[in-house]
Amino acid sequence: MLFVCAMNLDKNITAEKILRSSSSGFLYGEYRLEVISGENNAFSEVQQLNNPLNEELRQQILTIDGVDGIREWKAIHGTIAGTGQVAMPNQTVNIYGYAPQDEEKLTNALMEGTADYEELSQNNGLIVCSPGTAKDIYGWKPQLGDTIRLTMLAGNGEYIETTLTVMGMLFSIKSSTHFSSYT
Repeated sequence: MLFVCAMNLDKNITAEKILRSSSSGFLYGEYRLEVISGENNAFSEVQQLNNPLNEELRQQILTIDGVDGIREWKAIHGTIAGTGQVAMPNQTVNIYGYAPQDEEKLTNALMEGTADYEELSQNNGLIVCSPGTAKDIYGWKPQLGDTIRLTMLAGNGEYIETTLTVMGMLFSIKSSTHFSSYT
């Protein structure tokens, strides 16, 4: 039995499969480019105010031999605080957006709530990934209907404040907590 299990692992687990898993950053390709800076909001400022990934650079990248496409994720760095019944001090977070074409995948990963793009968009909805980890990091156990206040950099370079409502929670094997918004 041990020999059969060892052979099964040997045939089915490869370095490529591990890299292509959803827990790695290489699900869609071999290269991942990120904006990294020591300043709190630097990547928000770069993405929103002076994004180097413009159409000209996109076309140049697509001409490289072997490049099949570009998949872009956008994130904003902000400060969240609890409102109403949510007792949470100000914390800095990264908010990642999801595209409408990811709705089916999100729906399949839901623990509870909704991943309906239109519904989330109309109601300043928020999907919390790894809600169990939010308790460890932020001292907050997310519940559907909870509201949080988000302060973030807007596209015009000014900071704005908005209220988001938790409308979904995802299963996640990652150790970090991400907040995903359709606003």
